[in-house]
Amino acid sequence: MPIKNNRTKKMFYILAITVIVVLFSIFAIYIYNLANTDNPEKTDTTSSTQTKPDDTPVSKAEYLEVPEWGIKLKTSISDKILYIPRIIETYPEAFDMLGIQLNPKFLIDKNCVEFGTDLYRQKTVPRFTYVKIDDYYYFVTGGPGQCSENKSDLELQSTILNELNVSNISSL
Repeated sequence: MPIKNNRTKKMFYILAITVIVVLFSIFAIYIYNLANTDNPEKTDTTSSTQTKPDDTPVSKAEYLEVPEWGIKLKTSISDKILYIPRIIETYPEAFDMLGIQLNPKFLIDKNCVEFGTDLYRQKTVPRFTYVKIDDYYYFVTGGPGQCSENKSDLELQSTILNELNVSNISSL
């Protein structure tokens, strides 16, 4: 249907341009929001820090506290770690195991939840490197492999493996 007069043509072009601008704006807002959503690959460390009296920035999530054992583990990602306390009955003595896991909500690949290294405690001296706190000897053991191809998952795994060390364990 051909447009008959100039005024109608102008109105049609104005309406078409307005629709195009509105659709482009909606698309641009969608892309902007998609790029700025909470995403495990993008972390904003500025909002998770506070200042000590000596002005040294420190993460709010500085320790993973384990009240069941009366200990804490110094780590920069305690908000991304879960743990499951277990008692293992073995001969000649039982020991306790803390199954350390990465919180699935921070992972792309859910295979990284359990990554093969755990924290243990027992009342006898272990054959591993340990720290003694009160009546217990604490040690870490396990042989994790690469849990994912995703870079952010591997960074989380690497961070906890580096920080899951007996020198980072202390009493509450």
